[in-house]
Amino acid sequence: SKKQEIKDLVDSFIPQLESIDAHFAQVSDTVIMETVMTGAEEDVTADATDVKVLRAMVNLLGAFASLQSAYEWDYNIGDLQDLDMEVTETSLEKVRAQHPTLFGVRTVSQLQKAKAFLQSAVNIYKEASAGLRTSGRYATPQNDPDFLFVLDESDFEDETEFVADLNEFYDALSNNYTITDDEEYSGTVISLSAFFNG
Repeated sequence: SKKQEIKDLVDSFIPQLESIDAHFAQVSDTVIMETVMTGAEEDVTADATDVKVLRAMVNLLGAFASLQSAYEWDYNIGDLQDLDMEVTETSLEKVRAQHPTLFGVRTVSQLQKAKAFLQSAVNIYKEASAGLRTSGRYATPQNDPDFLFVLDESDFEDETEFVADLNEFYDALSNNYTITDDEEYSGTVISLSAFFNG
Protein backbone atom coordinates (compact mmCIF):
# COMPACT_ATOMS: atom_id res chain seq x y z
CA SER A 1 0.00 0.00 0.00
CA LYS A 2 1.03 3.62 -0.45
CA LYS A 3 1.11 4.21 3.31
CA GLN A 4 3.53 1.30 3.76
CA GLU A 5 5.73 2.61 0.95
CA ILE A 6 5.92 6.03 2.62
CA LYS A 7 6.61 4.41 6.00
CA ASP A 8 9.44 2.39 4.42
CA LEU A 9 10.90 5.57 2.90
CA VAL A 10 10.81 7.44 6.20
CA ASP A 11 11.78 4.59 8.53
CA SER A 12 14.24 2.65 6.39
CA PHE A 13 15.39 4.06 3.05
CA ILE A 14 16.10 7.66 4.09
CA PRO A 15 17.94 6.66 7.30
CA GLN A 16 20.02 4.21 5.23
CA LEU A 17 20.99 7.04 2.87
CA GLU A 18 21.96 9.18 5.86
CA SER A 19 24.07 6.31 7.17
CA ILE A 20 25.75 5.78 3.79
CA ASP A 21 26.58 9.49 3.59
CA ALA A 22 28.00 9.45 7.13
CA HIS A 23 30.21 6.47 6.25
CA PHE A 24 31.34 8.04 2.97
CA ALA A 25 32.22 11.24 4.87
CA GLN A 26 34.82 9.25 6.83
CA VAL A 27 36.58 7.88 3.74
CA SER A 28 39.85 9.56 2.89
CA ASP A 29 41.90 6.71 1.40
CA THR A 30 42.33 6.00 -2.28
CA VAL A 31 41.09 2.59 -3.36
CA ILE A 32 42.00 0.74 -6.53
CA MET A 33 39.19 -1.48 -7.79
CA GLU A 34 40.59 -4.25 -9.94
CA THR A 35 38.94 -5.40 -13.13
CA VAL A 36 37.70 -8.60 -11.47
CA MET A 37 35.61 -6.40 -9.14
CA THR A 38 34.25 -3.97 -11.72
CA GLY A 39 34.20 -5.83 -15.01
CA ALA A 40 35.90 -2.81 -16.58
CA GLU A 41 38.79 -3.26 -18.98
CA GLU A 42 41.18 -1.43 -16.64
CA ASP A 43 41.47 -0.95 -12.89
CA VAL A 44 39.46 1.99 -11.54
CA THR A 45 40.74 4.34 -8.85
CA ALA A 46 38.36 5.90 -6.32
CA ASP A 47 39.77 8.81 -4.33
CA ALA A 48 38.35 11.43 -1.95
CA THR A 49 36.99 13.45 -4.90
CA ASP A 50 35.09 10.40 -6.18
CA VAL A 51 33.65 9.89 -2.71
CA LYS A 52 32.45 13.51 -2.67
CA VAL A 53 30.68 13.01 -6.00
CA LEU A 54 29.06 9.85 -4.59
CA ARG A 55 28.04 11.75 -1.46
CA ALA A 56 26.43 14.48 -3.58
CA MET A 57 24.48 11.78 -5.44
CA VAL A 58 23.39 10.10 -2.17
CA ASN A 59 22.19 13.45 -0.81
CA LEU A 60 20.29 14.18 -4.02
CA LEU A 61 18.59 10.78 -3.78
CA GLY A 62 17.78 11.55 -0.13
CA ALA A 63 16.16 14.82 -1.20
CA PHE A 64 13.96 13.05 -3.77
CA ALA A 65 12.96 10.36 -1.26
CA SER A 66 12.16 13.00 1.35
CA LEU A 67 10.02 14.96 -1.14
CA GLN A 68 8.24 11.74 -2.10
CA SER A 69 7.39 11.07 1.54
CA ALA A 70 6.51 14.70 2.34
CA TYR A 71 3.66 15.09 -0.14
CA GLU A 72 0.43 13.22 -0.78
CA TRP A 73 0.56 11.46 -4.13
CA ASP A 74 -2.88 9.81 -3.91
CA TYR A 75 -3.93 9.57 -7.54
CA ASN A 76 -5.41 6.75 -9.60
CA ILE A 77 -2.92 5.85 -12.33
CA GLY A 78 -5.80 4.89 -14.64
CA ASP A 79 -7.13 8.45 -14.43
CA LEU A 80 -3.69 9.76 -15.30
CA GLN A 81 -3.44 7.47 -18.33
CA ASP A 82 -6.88 8.61 -19.51
CA LEU A 83 -5.72 12.23 -19.27
CA ASP A 84 -2.54 11.41 -21.15
CA MET A 85 -4.49 9.71 -23.93
CA GLU A 86 -7.09 12.51 -23.86
CA VAL A 87 -9.90 10.04 -23.14
CA THR A 88 -11.24 12.57 -20.64
CA GLU A 89 -10.92 16.30 -20.50
CA THR A 90 -10.50 17.82 -17.11
CA SER A 91 -9.27 20.81 -15.21
CA LEU A 92 -7.09 21.15 -12.17
CA GLU A 93 -10.24 21.95 -10.17
CA LYS A 94 -11.85 18.63 -11.19
CA VAL A 95 -8.68 16.69 -10.37
CA ARG A 96 -8.50 18.36 -6.94
CA ALA A 97 -12.23 17.62 -6.36
CA GLN A 98 -11.66 13.92 -7.13
CA HIS A 99 -8.39 13.75 -5.18
CA PRO A 100 -8.58 16.43 -2.45
CA THR A 101 -5.34 15.42 -0.75
CA LEU A 102 -3.26 15.26 -3.95
CA PHE A 103 -0.07 17.34 -3.56
CA GLY A 104 -1.02 18.19 0.03
CA VAL A 105 1.79 18.32 2.55
CA ARG A 106 1.95 15.12 4.55
CA THR A 107 4.80 16.21 6.81
CA VAL A 108 6.78 19.45 6.94
CA SER A 109 9.71 17.72 8.66
CA GLN A 110 10.33 15.64 5.53
CA LEU A 111 10.25 18.81 3.41
CA GLN A 112 12.85 20.37 5.67
CA LYS A 113 14.91 17.18 5.46
CA ALA A 114 14.69 17.38 1.64
CA LYS A 115 15.98 20.96 1.79
CA ALA A 116 18.89 19.92 4.04
CA PHE A 117 19.75 17.06 1.68
CA LEU A 118 19.74 19.47 -1.29
CA GLN A 119 21.93 21.98 0.52
CA SER A 120 24.38 19.21 1.40
CA ALA A 121 24.38 17.88 -2.16
CA VAL A 122 25.26 21.33 -3.54
CA ASN A 123 27.97 22.01 -0.96
CA ILE A 124 29.56 18.59 -1.37
CA TYR A 125 29.49 18.77 -5.18
CA LYS A 126 31.18 22.18 -5.08
CA GLU A 127 33.98 20.62 -3.01
CA ALA A 128 34.19 17.75 -5.50
CA SER A 129 34.29 20.20 -8.41
CA ALA A 130 37.58 21.65 -7.20
CA GLY A 131 39.02 18.14 -6.94
CA LEU A 132 37.76 17.16 -10.40
CA ARG A 133 39.73 20.12 -11.82
CA THR A 134 43.02 19.23 -10.11
CA SER A 135 45.91 18.86 -12.52
CA GLY A 136 46.42 15.21 -13.47
CA ARG A 137 42.90 14.37 -12.27
CA TYR A 138 40.96 15.53 -15.34
CA ALA A 139 41.03 14.15 -18.88
CA THR A 140 43.02 15.86 -21.62
CA PRO A 141 44.03 14.69 -25.10
CA GLN A 142 47.30 13.51 -23.50
CA ASN A 143 45.92 12.14 -20.23
CA ASP A 144 42.99 9.80 -19.58
CA PRO A 145 42.92 9.14 -15.81
CA ASP A 146 41.34 5.99 -14.43
CA PHE A 147 39.31 7.58 -11.63
CA LEU A 148 35.69 6.68 -11.01
CA PHE A 149 34.51 10.18 -11.96
CA VAL A 150 36.55 12.16 -14.49
CA LEU A 151 35.87 15.62 -15.83
CA ASP A 152 37.11 16.27 -19.34
CA GLU A 153 39.08 19.48 -19.83
CA SER A 154 36.76 20.39 -22.71
CA ASP A 155 33.80 20.36 -20.27
CA PHE A 156 35.28 22.92 -17.87
CA GLU A 157 33.12 25.77 -19.22
CA ASP A 158 29.90 23.73 -18.97
CA GLU A 159 30.83 22.59 -15.49
CA THR A 160 31.54 26.20 -14.45
CA GLU A 161 28.03 27.16 -15.62
CA PHE A 162 26.62 24.14 -13.76
CA VAL A 163 28.31 25.22 -10.51
CA ALA A 164 27.02 28.78 -11.03
CA ASP A 165 23.49 27.36 -11.45
CA LEU A 166 24.00 25.30 -8.28
CA ASN A 167 25.01 28.46 -6.42
CA GLU A 168 21.85 30.23 -7.60
CA PHE A 169 19.74 27.20 -6.63
CA TYR A 170 21.41 27.04 -3.21
CA ASP A 171 20.68 30.72 -2.63
CA ALA A 172 17.07 30.24 -3.76
CA LEU A 173 16.58 27.49 -1.16
CA SER A 174 16.67 30.12 1.59
CA ASN A 175 16.01 33.44 -0.15
CA ASN A 176 13.63 34.83 -2.73
CA TYR A 177 15.08 34.35 -6.20
CA THR A 178 14.30 36.73 -9.05
CA ILE A 179 14.51 35.31 -12.56
CA THR A 180 16.70 37.53 -14.73
CA ASP A 181 17.93 35.32 -17.59
CA ASP A 182 14.59 34.38 -19.21
CA GLU A 183 12.67 36.97 -21.26
CA GLU A 184 9.26 35.41 -20.66
CA TYR A 185 9.62 35.11 -16.88
CA SER A 186 12.10 37.91 -16.18
CA GLY A 187 11.31 39.63 -12.89
CA THR A 188 9.34 36.66 -11.53
CA VAL A 189 10.19 35.97 -7.89
CA ILE A 190 10.42 32.35 -6.73
CA SER A 191 10.41 31.36 -3.07
CA LEU A 192 11.72 27.82 -2.68
CA SER A 193 12.00 28.50 1.04
CA ALA A 194 8.20 28.68 1.23
CA PHE A 195 7.95 25.43 -0.71
CA PHE A 196 10.16 23.61 1.79
CA ASN A 197 8.29 25.11 4.75
CA GLY A 198 5.03 23.60 3.54
